[in-house]
Formats: sequence, C-alpha cells, structure tokens
Amino acid sequence: MGKLHNIIKYIMRLTGRRKDFAENQTKARIKDDLFNQAELLLIKDGGVRWNSTYFILRHALLLRKAINKYLLAWRKPANNSYNLSQDALTDED
Repeated sequence: MGKLHNIIKYIMRLTGRRKDFAENQTKARIKDDLFNQAELLLIKDGGVRWNSTYFILRHALLLRKAINKYLLAWRKPANNSYNLSQDALTDED
C-alpha cells in the first residue's frame, strides 16, 4: 500500500504528470477493455472511512496497466530528488 500511495501522490501532485498518466492510460487500452469506456483518475488516500483503502486498491487494479506503463516510461527529472522507480509495483505487490 505504501508504494501505491507514493505513486498516486507523485502523479496527482502536478497537472503535467496527470496528463502523462492519462496518455499512458490511452496507450494501455485494449479492445473491449474497461478503459474504452472512460478515462479514469487515480484516487488519493487520506480518507478516514474504513473502506477508503479498499476503493484505492480496487481503482488501482483497474488502472494497473496504465500505472505500470507510466512507471516504465518515467525518467527522473534533473530538478527532482524523489526516485519514483523505487516504488515500482511487482507481481507480489
């Protein structure tokens, strides 16, 4: 959950990153896939409801292909000290 939190926080922080993620979501589309219905946004955690973690995980599973594609294409910017590649999701995650 910690890795997913970091990924979502990183992407949702800036408009440019959200646009990049949306492009990766478009590239991850497959015929008859849920992605063909609408563009989905990541859900940030931080809610106090007992089921907020469940909804974050459920939504992230729907967006798993787009998240993986974003992480594969990500390159560390020169002005950014955070290394998002350390949060890459594995099959075990």
